[in-house]
Amino acid sequence: MMRRSLRLLLESEDDLKVIAEATELETVIRHVREHRPHVLALDLGMPPGSSIEAMRRLREEVPGTEIVALTMEESPVFAQQALDAGAVGFVLKEMADEDLPDAVRRAARGLHYVSPRVAASLRALLRSRTDDRLGARETDGMPDCAGALHATAGTACGLSGGARGDGWSARRIAGPSPARPNRS
Repeated sequence: MMRRSLRLLLESEDDLKVIAEATELETVIRHVREHRPHVLALDLGMPPGSSIEAMRRLREEVPGTEIVALTMEESPVFAQQALDAGAVGFVLKEMADEDLPDAVRRAARGLHYVSPRVAASLRALLRSRTDDRLGARETDGMPDCAGALHATAGTACGLSGGARGDGWSARRIAGPSPARPNRS
């Protein structure tokens, strides 16, 4: 049900195209290798195995594909693990209808997206880790990046150039729009 809903959501956008679907991680990896989508929307609860490890593997093997993580988990620690593994987007499933299309577009442009409900707690986590390493004097001038996490974060489907739309989405490959940034 969730997969079909996400597909309909993404396909309702004129500039996004779903090009494949999968129900398990090995199929996701195979499709990404074959189709080389601009964006992969990956369900972090997809069986079998670790989606975090699959992201690390895909970032090495197919570095041109941006990854948007979809999850029910609101933990900033989990969000940080996904971002550290190579995701450029972190979208809560319950907010996918509002966040996913924009997150995919941002990901296709090489920008990040973190669902607003997670962004503030992620910022606090990052600040506390920085505060642990730096004294109060060093952190006084640090910018507040909570808004930046949300404003520059990305998600789910892919945007590609011209008639060739591609991208991978949360158990599906989705695709999309304008020219991708040069990733040297």
